[in-house]
Amino acid sequence: MPDYSFARYLSAKKTVDDRALNRVVWKTLQEQLQQLPMCHVLEVGAGAGTMAERVADWHLFNGPMIYTGIDTNIHSIQLARHHAKTRTHSDLQVHFQVADALTWQPAQPVDLIIANAFMDLVHFPTAMDHFKHILRPAGFFYFTITFDGVTMLEPTIDTLIDTKIEALYHADMDARQNGTTGGSYAGRRLLQYVLQRADVDVLAAGASDWIVYPNSAGYEHDEAYFLHFIIDTMDQALSGHPELDDDLLAEWVQTRHSQIDNGALIYIAHQIDLLGQFT
Repeated sequence: MPDYSFARYLSAKKTVDDRALNRVVWKTLQEQLQQLPMCHVLEVGAGAGTMAERVADWHLFNGPMIYTGIDTNIHSIQLARHHAKTRTHSDLQVHFQVADALTWQPAQPVDLIIANAFMDLVHFPTAMDHFKHILRPAGFFYFTITFDGVTMLEPTIDTLIDTKIEALYHADMDARQNGTTGGSYAGRRLLQYVLQRADVDVLAAGASDWIVYPNSAGYEHDEAYFLHFIIDTMDQALSGHPELDDDLLAEWVQTRHSQIDNGALIYIAHQIDLLGQFT
């Protein structure tokens, strides 16, 4: 069995995220930030630093910016620091460090908190209360790629088996929820939660679905690896599950890997982007 690299997965999913990010939500954030003379950004769960690269390459903010990314994974932070060397210039200072997103305190309040593919992993009230504490008054939060209940793989292998595996995969997310994560419907639950907070204005929200498909030359960039990693993640989550025969799962997983190798698999995951501001 291949030993899939999380670091390579993070790099491979950059182009998938590039397509997925909701452009209306992104543009709204751009417009909101233009009122600032300079922008202090904190990214939580920064991973390999791909969002910082995107912020620079897509010109999120035209003025001076200090960008700090934190993550608990030291290997991801090392990779992010390596990539950041090409992004630092007079108007953009990029720093990465190992830290816990829910306890770390910046030296001064920040203007914007970014969390990409992160909010489905944490307890919303705990995270939001901490973010409010470290944001300046009327500070912004930008939560992207929050999973929301749909995993679609085509072509169908067997309708009953495919449906069962998807349901058990989502149920595994919900089992790990246990009051501390958003579960398989984190995207809509997060939107509902922030709408109910009296100290928050929701400025924009929209879908940010992952859609990965082959063209005549196969998958673009390193997205075949991204797909292999997703299938392996499902395999790891469901291996030994009491409601699923191990041989059946192994056959299903091997078929999905073969579909990727043959340039035949389509993968869709529904997610939500959200931009808000503390009042």
